[in-house]
Amino acid sequence: MEALRGEQGKYKADRGKTLDEMKRLQEGVQRKIKDVQAQRGKMAFRSVAEVDYRIAWVQILSYQTVPDQGSDSGRWTSRSNLVR
Repeated sequence: MEALRGEQGKYKADRGKTLDEMKRLQEGVQRKIKDVQAQRGKMAFRSVAEVDYRIAWVQILSYQTVPDQGSDSGRWTSRSNLVR
């Protein structure tokens, strides 16, 4: 009977260690998730398309140029060329 109690105690201790380790790992994952969410919240842009749009917008405002609508080469042309 005493041997059975000792064996059960050993299993209980092992189970407790496993649960403690699992809890520690879950806390680490939650901490990493919160860190990633905080970094995302600090980002001004959410996608590459948004960054590209903002770059184009700044170029339009600062250089008074717009993308050349006549070709797919990605060239820029003066705004005065677009006035009809």
